[in-house]
Amino acid sequence: IDLPVSITREKFESLIESILKRSEQCIADALKGAHLTPEQIDKVILVGGPVRIPAIKRMITRLIREPESDIDPTFTVASGAAIQGAVLADDRNLPVAYQGLMLLNKTPLDLGIEAKKKDRLIIQLMIPKNTTYPTEFTDTFFVHKIMVTEASIDVWQGDFEDNPEFTGNVKIGQFWLRGLQEGVENEIEVTYRIDADGIITVSAAEIGGKSHAELTIDKIGNSVIPPPELDYEKEEVEKIEKRFRRDVMSPYEVPVDEQEFASEEVIRQYEEYNWICSSLAEAINIIKTHHNHPEYPPAFFDSARFEMYLQLDMQYAYAYIQLTGGPVYPIHIHNSLKENTSQNQRILVVTLVHELLHAIHPDWGHNKIRPAERRLSNLGGYFDAYREMELKFLSGQMSLCNNTMTRREQKVRIRCNRESEILKN
Repeated sequence: IDLPVSITREKFESLIESILKRSEQCIADALKGAHLTPEQIDKVILVGGPVRIPAIKRMITRLIREPESDIDPTFTVASGAAIQGAVLADDRNLPVAYQGLMLLNKTPLDLGIEAKKKDRLIIQLMIPKNTTYPTEFTDTFFVHKIMVTEASIDVWQGDFEDNPEFTGNVKIGQFWLRGLQEGVENEIEVTYRIDADGIITVSAAEIGGKSHAELTIDKIGNSVIPPPELDYEKEEVEKIEKRFRRDVMSPYEVPVDEQEFASEEVIRQYEEYNWICSSLAEAINIIKTHHNHPEYPPAFFDSARFEMYLQLDMQYAYAYIQLTGGPVYPIHIHNSLKENTSQNQRILVVTLVHELLHAIHPDWGHNKIRPAERRLSNLGGYFDAYREMELKFLSGQMSLCNNTMTRREQKVRIRCNRESEILKN
């Protein structure tokens, strides 16, 4: 925003008064951290454009001493960067006055670790602020719970002297040391290391054990997850996914991770399953004849087409319809229904009624059996099959509509014109 405005110097200085007071505290902290008094400062060189403000010069003069007046604060920045670049590059043309010059990097804040002391959580100081780096510090901690096999390493940054509590300080990283020995008091050696570029590396290792882990934090504060920790997180996610899949599978199934894909020789042995189309036709007929719901569009089955598949390896439900929005709806059938028996035919009819109603009324959801299904099954003469489906569903022995289709699943596509085709994805 370009907003030209004229104000007096007094007004401007009143606007920046709060900033100047915060700057005074920064100066006091810098002197305290360097263990110096204002009388021990020989020269003050101002750097940067804002120091041209007279109020800043007056503040520096009051707190320390009068700053040098014959040095351009803008030129100082460029000159200092050029000299430091030449020193790092070992430039032989560097003036003698600057040869051997060394710029010391200092840590601006304290670095610590979360620990427990007399049953109270504290931040244990590891590297104090104003420490010249590269540097390294190691300390030893104990895990007193002998049955614990992992420990959290929490890295904190802040001003622990003025603010020893967690509030007001910042946790900049965390990682876990896993695989600790059981039945012993674990002794853990933790090392904080800062390299010449200001990159922080925190490592932890169990003394007398094999556990080791580390974390890297860059100058911006981004944490780099170490490979062992990343592998562990992936394993945990896989465990959760496996547990979720197992929770929704019926007892007829084998967990996905234990499945083996059927070979082509096995696939060729499968007979045609076109009788499933008869169950689909019966389910459609029941809905068209008895489903008089006000939200049911009678023309639904005039345009809708259904692609029937029998799952061969990866399935979690008796049936699953993919809600594509039409006009083609793929329906996958549980492979426990592959045998052409009277019981399978009847239970497949009521199962397909459930799936078709889900396509007709997407807002109904699929997490329960609706009263309309009981009514339709009764009117269609399939109440016994409905009752069996309901008992299996409520007892967790079967599920509906909760599968996820992927192209790599092997399945038989059932064509209702008496033609069956093996689809290999």
